[in-house]
Amino acid sequence: MTWLITHNEFKRVWYSSIAWVLFSIALFVLGLLLLVLLNNFYSDVQAKLVSLKHAPGLTDLVIAPYLFWVAVVGVFIVPLFAVRSCTEERLQGADLLLSSAPISNVQIVLGKFFALTLFAFIYTAVCSSLALALGYFTALDYGKIAAACLGVFLYISSFCAAAIFVAHLTRTPIIATAAILGLLLVLVMLYMSGSATSSSSELFLYLSNFPHLADMLTGSIDTTHIAYFLLFTLLFLCLSVRNLNRRYCF
Repeated sequence: MTWLITHNEFKRVWYSSIAWVLFSIALFVLGLLLLVLLNNFYSDVQAKLVSLKHAPGLTDLVIAPYLFWVAVVGVFIVPLFAVRSCTEERLQGADLLLSSAPISNVQIVLGKFFALTLFAFIYTAVCSSLALALGYFTALDYGKIAAACLGVFLYISSFCAAAIFVAHLTRTPIIATAAILGLLLVLVMLYMSGSATSSSSELFLYLSNFPHLADMLTGSIDTTHIAYFLLFTLLFLCLSVRNLNRRYCF
């Protein structure tokens, strides 16, 4: 049943025009950004790296910043589909039909999460292919790129779990969208507060998802970062199931 919910949720978004419009805009903006980074590298940066013995290359100075912006744009676009999947469903009363079906709330939440995760994977793969195309012209560090792509995917998909929880709390799409963006802002504030010189805090840095993404963009696959994203995802999935159990008294 989880697969059926995933398939249905994926089709609902895949066949909607808003998904294609958002993905097209994202690819256009990210493509322009990649061209700007390439032009800056070849016109300004490359000449300064000639004298350095262990100078960073195209992977570190172009592809890593590009993938950072892929993650930033993706975390704004993909989780917002949770509003269509959860909030609008509750607004139209379709959630009552789904809750009366012979399926558990765990299967409902997992089905919606896997659908968003599939979108996050497609988005990451398509956007990463723009950077990988540079490998036809120059040598790239594919190990670092793979680690960075994994970090981008985990970063977006983990926040999708948080977006599902937030989207289940209200039946108003605008409020749900604002709350999701507000949660993202809270994570940014944790990072800024934790990295401030006067009041640095290791706890705030660990709680924010930005430092974990930043380390993986450098090519570092640390179990600490992977565990963070998995625990972040599990926490909000459990909260979503608990919220549905409380609402429908199952």
